[in-house]
Amino acid sequence: MSQGFDVTQGIYTLATSSEDEFIIARDTEGVPVALFFTSQDKAEKYLASMKQPHAKVLHLEGRDGVLELTEDLLEGGVKEAFLDRTPRTTKPTVLNLEDWLSKQPEYQES
Repeated sequence: MSQGFDVTQGIYTLATSSEDEFIIARDTEGVPVALFFTSQDKAEKYLASMKQPHAKVLHLEGRDGVLELTEDLLEGGVKEAFLDRTPRTTKPTVLNLEDWLSKQPEYQES
C-alpha cells in the first residue's frame, strides 16, 4: 500500500531559523505531529499560515534524508507525521512513523 509520497525524492519539513530543531505541530488531542510536505511550495504556504517568520523550509534529500529524519523524530518522542495531499492520496494523511520505518526494506533495527 502506498503511503502517498516517494521517499526517493526526499521530503520538505519546517525547522527553526537556526535549523537545529524541527517545528512540530499538535493534533486535536495535543499529540506532537511532525510536518512532511511533498513540495517546497506546499511547505512555504503552510509556513506562511503559521505566521512564524523566522522558521525555514528544510529539504531532506532522498531516502536517506527521510529515514534519518524519521529516526530523529522517533528518538525525540514524535510518533506521527502529517503528510500533505499528493496525487496518490485523497486527503492529508497522518503517518505512523514507527510503522512506516519498519516497512522500509533497508532499515534494520540494531
